Amino acid sequence: MMKVLKLVTFSLSIVFASVILAGVYRFNLTDDDIYIEMSDGTVLPYDEAVILEKKTKNEEKSAALREGIFTADTQESSLVMRKLFSLQTTTPFNIMLPDSNSLVALTHFLGGDEHESQDNSELAAGSYQHGEVRGSVLLDYYKITPLNFPEGSSTTSSMHSDNDKALFTFVAPFAVTTQGSGVFWYLGLFNIDYQTNRLSHIDSEFVGDRVEIKHIEPSEPFDSPYSITVTYNERGPLQAMSDKPSMRQMVELRVSKGEIINLSAISG
Repeated sequence: MMKVLKLVTFSLSIVFASVILAGVYRFNLTDDDIYIEMSDGTVLPYDEAVILEKKTKNEEKSAALREGIFTADTQESSLVMRKLFSLQTTTPFNIMLPDSNSLVALTHFLGGDEHESQDNSELAAGSYQHGEVRGSVLLDYYKITPLNFPEGSSTTSSMHSDNDKALFTFVAPFAVTTQGSGVFWYLGLFNIDYQTNRLSHIDSEFVGDRVEIKHIEPSEPFDSPYSITVTYNERGPLQAMSDKPSMRQMVELRVSKGEIINLSAISG
């Protein structure tokens, strides 16, 4: 009987000692005693650092959605600018979504076998999410068309003359897609400031839904008032949207360094 009591007492002693050791271990290794150095050099307790990191990420995400600005990986964006314009810059090729101030960065390329948007073309592409709307922006860079404005054509101020020399102005067709079946094509007006290697999207003009843009031709001679003609195919009244567009259309656009105006819409 005494042996049994000794054995029980010994077992209880081991359990009690284990509980004490576990408590000491837990006390010495709480999150409060673990510190993390933040990116700005601040040292915070583990719990506070985790909470701050989550809060910062949520604020950045909310700000991006609120402002409608969609950033892309710098290396990917640089690839697009380098391939299209031979520019070594971290500034992306941003497309402004029509009717909003949202910028979408072009980040990669699609070959002709990866899309059915335009014949004999390759596209630069970027993705966006604006609120609940998600989609892609596609730039048909094979149809980039330079606009050779005379120096000082957009302003009479001599102060801007030197700046004009550093600007490369061009138009190019781009499409905006959403979760639906529409592929909405626009003609965009852009310029590149070679002093800063920054590209700006100046203006856009809607061309059509699921159309095929064939040609963009500046007027000859390209004199004031400056105009371009866009030739495209759209579907006829009896064609299904699944059919290839075959009805030839032309639209004349007035252009300047600051805007595109649809002359057909004005005359109509």
